[in-house]
Amino acid sequence: MIAVSFTLPPAAIRVSHSGKELFAVSNPEAAFEREVELPWPKEGVDLHLTIDWPADAPLAAARVRVTDGDGREHEKSIWSAGPADEVLTFP
Repeated sequence: MIAVSFTLPPAAIRVSHSGKELFAVSNPEAAFEREVELPWPKEGVDLHLTIDWPADAPLAAARVRVTDGDGREHEKSIWSAGPADEVLTFP
């Protein structure tokens, strides 16, 4: 499962893994969850997130929580003033 929450909801968010889009959401709520099947090697998982905050937006954050195959939750954050395009690695 992937859960995302925002301090300022963006116009859209896209989440990819290994070059394949897992999901995209237009006008997301301040928080949402998606069930996804992810392989979980011991090296961890890289997720590519593109977040469409407006170019003139104030500093905003997205908290990304990923639950691994053993049920453990991992959390990372993205901070940006404007659009964000980041890769997060989750062990």
